[in-house]
Amino acid sequence: RDLSKNASNGMFSFKVTEYSDATYKTEKSDMPSPLFTATSPAIAKDGSGGITFPEFTYAIVTNTSEGKVAINHKGMHYYLVEEIIPDAAEDLKLADGSTVKYLDGIIYDTTKYKIAVSVTDDGKGNLTPVVKKVESDGSIGDTVNESNFTTEYVFENKYYATGSIG
Repeated sequence: RDLSKNASNGMFSFKVTEYSDATYKTEKSDMPSPLFTATSPAIAKDGSGGITFPEFTYAIVTNTSEGKVAINHKGMHYYLVEEIIPDAAEDLKLADGSTVKYLDGIIYDTTKYKIAVSVTDDGKGNLTPVVKKVESDGSIGDTVNESNFTTEYVFENKYYATGSIG
């Protein structure tokens, strides 16, 4: 969003990484990292665009010959959603003193959104995942659903250009 030039298809990339607990310090070792990636569609300079991550299925799988649980996704899951900043992006100090990531006229959004998913088992073969917002103080907040997800989690890249005479 907030670009003064068109953004081509795939210009922005995002990732979801799963963490082992609510501290968001240690990535979950038994899951791929990142868990998902997605790229943006083409975005007109006066518009906004959305990204879609692949669907993730939670499961409980028991090894029937041994009677042991092989996979158990029941419980809390902690995810971090963030934009993938290109390696070539450089630090740029703005007039207000803040430092941003900048490449080819684009200031990239470095916001990292924390999400918690509670997965419950009804004991009848049905798991129910519920997505919750994680507040800045680390507390679990409101339920996030399709209708409010796009207003809760917004990445805002900006066009930046300078010039001088002299």
